[in-house]
Formats: sequence, structure tokens, C-alpha cells
Amino acid sequence: MDQICCLLGLCCVPLVREESVTAMFTSWGAEQASAVIIARKLIAAIDASPLGHLMQAIAKHAGEK
Repeated sequence: MDQICCLLGLCCVPLVREESVTAMFTSWGAEQASAVIIARKLIAAIDASPLGHLMQAIAKHAGEK
């Protein structure tokens, strides 16, 4: 669950986020170099999507409290 939380950008700083998502893909059998590329592209796609904008707004709101 922590890796999904990081993937969505809710509970990890950017460097830890990429490391966590990369670890998730390597645990599923991806080679390290491929897992890094997959993680970066997936994070970028999520951040650019409406879901990513919603997650960023939630994280910002939670940080203000």
C-alpha cells in the first residue's frame, strides 16, 4: 500500500517516490533499468492527469492543516 501511496504522490517526497515505485516494479520481476524508466514515465503520466492534479490538491490541503 505504501508504494501505491507514493505512486499517487500522497506520502513520499519526489526522490523516495521514484525509488518506491521502482522497487514495486522490480519486485514484480522487471529489470532495475527498465523499472526506473517505467516508474518515471508512470509518475509523470499520473502527475499530468486529472487524478494527479487531484492528488496534488489533496496533499497541499493536508499540508496546510
